Amino acid sequence: MIDKQVEQTFPECSSVIENINLIGGELKLKFLVLQDTIFPAFTGSIVRASFLHFLSEKDPLLADILHKDTEIRPYAISQINAVKTDKRRTNRNEIILRSGEYFSFSLRFLDSEFLDKTVKIFVNEPKPSFYLLNQDFPVISFEYKKPSYDISQQGFMVKIFFNTPTYFSSLRTSHPMLFPEPKYLFMTIAKNWNKFNSKYGQIPLDILKKWIEENIVINDYKLQTKRVYIGKRNPILGFKGWVVYRFLKQDNIFGWIGILCEYAKLCNVGGNRTAGMGEIGLKWIKEKKDELRREKKE
Repeated sequence: MIDKQVEQTFPECSSVIENINLIGGELKLKFLVLQDTIFPAFTGSIVRASFLHFLSEKDPLLADILHKDTEIRPYAISQINAVKTDKRRTNRNEIILRSGEYFSFSLRFLDSEFLDKTVKIFVNEPKPSFYLLNQDFPVISFEYKKPSYDISQQGFMVKIFFNTPTYFSSLRTSHPMLFPEPKYLFMTIAKNWNKFNSKYGQIPLDILKKWIEENIVINDYKLQTKRVYIGKRNPILGFKGWVVYRFLKQDNIFGWIGILCEYAKLCNVGGNRTAGMGEIGLKWIKEKKDELRREKKE
């Protein structure tokens, strides 16, 4: 058990929630397809390459800052999403887009400074475009949003959806961890937080780890393994699906778990975040009957 005096050294989550709109944000770009195009099944790596190429031309210093930190980079990206189409796919699951259609993807920043600088580029650029698959795609619109969090919505369980293949790394093994144990999931997010947002509250990782081990259990899950092909390298293994985490204690640290869940939607989780792996969504479950109702629908 965590001693109460030790637990009190954890920063108050309420003050962080008041400033949560300062901790980063998401920039969503919408593109026009000028000629029929087939995108690979997993688009994260080409989106990353295109974004860094665009940024290197507009702000080389910012591009260098975003790319040079090999430990924890301050951004993540989403996969390409077709906009208002029937989401056609080839037999190899490649994305088919016709001339005149649209697609989008999101750039996610773990620090508001980098978001603001990138948004400024698009505000000042008259006709921005991204170079993907040997052709230019004009940006026809963009929007950005800051994270928000209402602690009253936090329930005794959370269902986390791993929307793109995800894996975790461990110093104890060279093999990827293909199951989202609570300590791997939440400690990864906390380390990202401390790297870029400790000025709003430094998380004592040792206390958090002990709290996770004592107070978070897996209630249910449905996962499957997927292979991801990035460039010409061997495929990377990851898992997709969902996991329901149950919380045995509701206190100040529990409030921090809610903050970290919200932050995870910005930073992605696990390895290869900047290539679009580890994208998550979530639903809070406030009552047992809510979960039972959802399970019957599924």
